[in-house]
Amino acid sequence: MTTPAPNRKWSTWVWARRSVQILSLGTFLWLVLGTDLSPARPGDASGLPMPVRVFFELDPFLALSTLLGTGILYKGLVLALLTAAVTLVLGRVFCGWLCPLGTLQHAVAWLRRKLPAGRRRARNTWHPAQRTKYGVLLAALGAALAGSSLVALLDPIAIAFRGLALSVMPAVGHAARRTMDALYAADYPLAYGGDGIRYLIAQGWLPYRDAVFQSSLLIGGLLLAVLGLSLWRPRFFCRFACPLGALLGLFSRFSILWLRKDPSRCNACRKCLDHCQGADGPEDGVPWRKAECHVCLNCVASCPEKALQFQFSARGLPSPDPNRALQGAAAGEAQPRAEARGSDGEARSAPAPAPLVTIDTRRRTLVAAFASGIVAVPLLRTSPLFAGAPDPLRIRPPGARPEREFLARCVRCGECMKVCPTNALHPAVGEAGVEGLWTPVLVPRIGACQPGCTLCGQVCPTGAIRRFTSERKLGADGHPPLRIGTAKLDRGSCIPWATGQTCTVCEEFCPTSPKAIRLDPGETPSAPLLPVVVPERCNGCGACEHVCPLAPSPAIVVTATGESRADEHDVLGR
Repeated sequence: MTTPAPNRKWSTWVWARRSVQILSLGTFLWLVLGTDLSPARPGDASGLPMPVRVFFELDPFLALSTLLGTGILYKGLVLALLTAAVTLVLGRVFCGWLCPLGTLQHAVAWLRRKLPAGRRRARNTWHPAQRTKYGVLLAALGAALAGSSLVALLDPIAIAFRGLALSVMPAVGHAARRTMDALYAADYPLAYGGDGIRYLIAQGWLPYRDAVFQSSLLIGGLLLAVLGLSLWRPRFFCRFACPLGALLGLFSRFSILWLRKDPSRCNACRKCLDHCQGADGPEDGVPWRKAECHVCLNCVASCPEKALQFQFSARGLPSPDPNRALQGAAAGEAQPRAEARGSDGEARSAPAPAPLVTIDTRRRTLVAAFASGIVAVPLLRTSPLFAGAPDPLRIRPPGARPEREFLARCVRCGECMKVCPTNALHPAVGEAGVEGLWTPVLVPRIGACQPGCTLCGQVCPTGAIRRFTSERKLGADGHPPLRIGTAKLDRGSCIPWATGQTCTVCEEFCPTSPKAIRLDPGETPSAPLLPVVVPERCNGCGACEHVCPLAPSPAIVVTATGESRADEHDVLGR
């Protein structure tokens, strides 16, 4: 007997979904590349020409956690209501069609099926551990209510952007430049390859500068781990740990798009299950788990007997045989099996139908997860390891809110670090404790904060860094300038003070006006000029530390002392 062809109508929709996924992922990668001041794109330090925050603004999980943590829905995050509205109608289409991390996982799972070792039928049935993501979601929301956004590290948009922007793309850019240098140093024909790489850099398709970031190996390792787990189970992260997917799954309970199963047509070939991305139970005889469905449409497209259909219904869809569908409806009751004739003519054991839709949650467990998130934050903050002991090197970007509010808003997305034109902002490792892991800190030895740059405030999706103008930053608007710290000179290691040799580099590069570093005459007319820090003029930009020729430890160091983001930190009374 000839095997029936897959459903052509739904195959067209599958190709439409794939096209949208490719377009969405391409747009995301374009925005990641665009989060800088590449010469290929117009713009300056006061603004970027493209909406680089848009994927974060479409994220309901970030919107809700920010709302719980601050009591305010940041203006850009209103777009997340659009995602929620679409989910209430169509289900988790954001996960299946638009999410860049979901698309990358989908691609990895697809590649696995193409490999010889991956052609064996994978265990793709629903697993009780898939409930874990609801616990992650509620623990995250509980922690947000207590004022910490640490669990936002697991947001899928943040994982994708942070991993690509701070680890993968810097590595690709570094490799491209080294390859370009090697090609230019080789024989004449190979130099054309170097010209090609230079052209890609000039057009903005490769990073235009070499950049390094603290903890980039761990950040990239997290992204690779998420993708690698998809080789074991398709979309492993989406199924077991994604807080955004869990939130959209709860919204999808009320959607009007339903999967209709026709047991009379099913031949128990299980092709629908093999191609399912969410393990939501498309096969006959098990309940359809609506909250797990990514609306990838693979199940209906792969079914050769057309036993599955997606349809709209305000009340839900009845089974073709209501009396039969009620059998075994009680939770946990064993499902009877019925004989079905496969397309090859062989009799196969097919499970009898069960309830069409189920949502797998345990109320007491979820309440406990939410409560644990609320209680854990104040308890853990009693430990300096978690909350972070006062660290003078915890220098926040200009415009950063007071530390508690900053930690309630910052989602560790990496936007501010990627956009910083001097590579001065880096993910914190130990400067802010465990609670501040991968939040942005200034590392002056690597890069200094440019005087007129306002990009970090422009790209922050949650308002952890306020938007500010260059006039506000420099104090040209009639208010005191934004100060992020104060420079401190170690006279015991400073070249003029310690050795009597001339060095005025720190004073020359100090960008403030009047300068925060003055040069005093020495004790004798032949003695070199001696640099002296004027604290009331210093804004902590770090230019002096960045250019200090003393290595490995500079003689002048910027600390967070005197930062103006909170009155209690302004100990210098400026």
